[in-house]
Amino acid sequence: MTPNASPMGQVILGFRSLLVKIAVFVAMASMLAWILGGTLWPKTAVRIVGEPVELAGRRLVLVDQIGGPLDRATFGLGELDAEDRIVRRRPRAEEMTPAWSDALVPVAGADGVAAVAYAIAGRWTVATVAWSDEDERGWDLRESIDAVDRWDAVRRLEAFQRTGSFEPVAASAAAASAVAAD
Repeated sequence: MTPNASPMGQVILGFRSLLVKIAVFVAMASMLAWILGGTLWPKTAVRIVGEPVELAGRRLVLVDQIGGPLDRATFGLGELDAEDRIVRRRPRAEEMTPAWSDALVPVAGADGVAAVAYAIAGRWTVATVAWSDEDERGWDLRESIDAVDRWDAVRRLEAFQRTGSFEPVAASAAAASAVAAD
């Protein structure tokens, strides 16, 4: 009488043992993460910054996001539903590019158009935001101009909110008249 010790049976037993060890490890790691208040598969944390802007009957808001593959903080635009929950956001923290390192709260302009200012790699851009029904993303960044710095972006957003144009003509005309008066 010879024992049944085929090499194939030993391989199968080895794989079964390995699978049991992996399952126990994942279960224990999940329990530890849960006890410590986390999870094995973290979600992106998103919060609303500022007040929403009405854009074509929908509400658009600046969002601050922490997460993604690099676990970094970025800004983006989000659409709010009736219960003030974010239903869409873009650019997402999970995407590698573009990453908005800084941004200003969007402002409403004339004709259902809004504007937002954001910085990518230290370069500030001011852009109009218009709703797009043919695109599932919701809104598009349309006309954009470069701003010198954050302060210039703030002035251009303020000009857009008052006049519908990015050019801060009123502020520069007032400054020029004040210089001429001296």
